[in-house]
Amino acid sequence: KRSRYVFHVQDLQPGAAGGLGMVRGRAFIRLLFAVERFSYRGAAAVSGISDGMMKEFARKGVPAERRFYFPNWLRGRPAERAEGGGFRRRLGLPADALLAVYAGNLGRKQGIDVLVEAARVLDGDDSPAAARVMILIVGAGAGREELARQIEGRSLARLRLLPLLDDDDYAAMLAETDVGLITQAPGTGRFFFPSKLLTLLDAGIPVATVADESSELAQAVAEGGFGVNVPPRQPEKLAAALCALAADAGWRAELRARTVWVRRFRAAAVLPAFAQQLERLRPAPPAASGLELPAGDRASRP
Repeated sequence: KRSRYVFHVQDLQPGAAGGLGMVRGRAFIRLLFAVERFSYRGAAAVSGISDGMMKEFARKGVPAERRFYFPNWLRGRPAERAEGGGFRRRLGLPADALLAVYAGNLGRKQGIDVLVEAARVLDGDDSPAAARVMILIVGAGAGREELARQIEGRSLARLRLLPLLDDDDYAAMLAETDVGLITQAPGTGRFFFPSKLLTLLDAGIPVATVADESSELAQAVAEGGFGVNVPPRQPEKLAAALCALAADAGWRAELRARTVWVRRFRAAAVLPAFAQQLERLRPAPPAASGLELPAGDRASRP
């Protein structure tokens, strides 16, 4: 007997890859979408991590009763704010610097180049607020070598590129981060929702995001009020937002207080809700036959 399955989607990769030109052959793109359609059609349910994905599933013909919302949930203990400044000292950063950190995959769909351009804008700004901003890019990925060449060729004072960190160093960095940076390339916001947002908010870190206004990420920032979003390809606006954050400790504190928005993604809330959806897939018990045993047979049963 054929098993039933739930097809869970973290990223809508075929759409993102085609939109970014990462896959150029039309025949291969059609094959990817065909595999996607086959997977959806054969699944008992299709689950996704955001409301935007639910809309995409509907657009792709998945009926409402088979669309399950199953967001990522918070795992582990959040990083605690550190006062010692050990991470900054190791990097030679001032204790009063606004540490704005991007940590994660360095690929095309992230649109990391906007951070390089924002650092260039900050380097050309002689205001005290701009002088306090330090952007860290931490991670690995297909775009890291090109990113390193861009940074080296410009001698940017307001930006550092670091490799992947081990768990202890990553926790130390989060504990001293003032602003988390999350970037998306134009046109990709409906295809994926960055799980790093939950990690940052769970650590009490407000965010500065770069995303289309229609994206799930920008909408979350607007709803939760825990950060600021700027459109893609506008590094001047990102640099201005970071300067404003550096100059206003009170605003940063307000944004930090609103990071509690993330509590809706606690495991105690997400997992039972998904379990209830899975219950809908349970086969109904067989109906009673309606036949009764003769009285003698009923009496003889144990």
